[in-house]
Amino acid sequence: MWSRIATLVPLDKQAHFWAGGCIALVAVHFASLYVVGVLAAIFAGFVKEMIDENTGGSFDPFDFMATMAGGIVFSVIVWL
Repeated sequence: MWSRIATLVPLDKQAHFWAGGCIALVAVHFASLYVVGVLAAIFAGFVKEMIDENTGGSFDPFDFMATMAGGIVFSVIVWL
């Protein structure tokens, strides 16, 4: 099953998902509030896409959503 998902989801989006999750875990660890993990992932994803846009790239909403999804999923897992 996981190999099928890995082939359907581009590697770039997977990296954004995992990065959002890692950011959320670190934020939850230091802040002890689960919502802070989600907000940190959202903020990091937005900043990353703004950097991309300002350095000649473009703002990719799907990269932003993948980062945000990782933050949400990992924050919920820690919360449970």
